[in-house]
Amino acid sequence: HYARAILETMGCDAITISPYMGRNAIEPFLTDFEKGVFVLAMTSNDGAVEIQNNQNDVMPLYQKVVKLANKLNEKDNIGLGWLYRYNNDA
Repeated sequence: HYARAILETMGCDAITISPYMGRNAIEPFLTDFEKGVFVLAMTSNDGAVEIQNNQNDVMPLYQKVVKLANKLNEKDNIGLGWLYRYNNDA
């Protein structure tokens, strides 16, 4: 189990995870309310819009990730991650 290996064996206090394997891949990381979990919801790389902002469904995928993370946040140990790339050349 990845959660035990990272949060217990390696002694990490927090981890950033990808939610794209679903709820059952997120939940093992939520058992210890003293450990933080950042759920990657959106990135700013150019190709990310193909997936994250997909308008073929009722709502974009990143919004579904945010809703799921909020629903799973019973122990108040989930943060949401947005990776933003700052372009100083603009």
